[in-house]
Amino acid sequence: MPWVVFRDTLLSPERTATHWQNWTMIRSIDCIPGGINYTIEHSNDHSLYGLAGEDQEAYESSLTILTSSVPIWPPVPSLRIAGNKANLVSLLDSIAAARGWPRPRMTRLTVDQLLLMDTVLK
Repeated sequence: MPWVVFRDTLLSPERTATHWQNWTMIRSIDCIPGGINYTIEHSNDHSLYGLAGEDQEAYESSLTILTSSVPIWPPVPSLRIAGNKANLVSLLDSIAAARGWPRPRMTRLTVDQLLLMDTVLK
């Protein structure tokens, strides 16, 4: 199923008979591979997903209902964690500290912040 059909179905499963048929078919699948890539900007009109504002909320609401009966791989919570880079790095720092592994230091940049010569920006 193309992304646009999947997205439109989740935005309003009961809008048309076709959407309802698609919703019923999606809910009968054993596992859905993929979905939104939460590691990139995905919630504005210019993203490749075409979701913003109320559409984003409607998609997320339908997705929550869908995941109660059909697994999505990778799992949406894991994708959201990966998409929040600062939290992900903090989690990796905690794991490294518990294991005694070295980790580079991360600092969030602020406006007008001075950078040291050996700073690596990512």
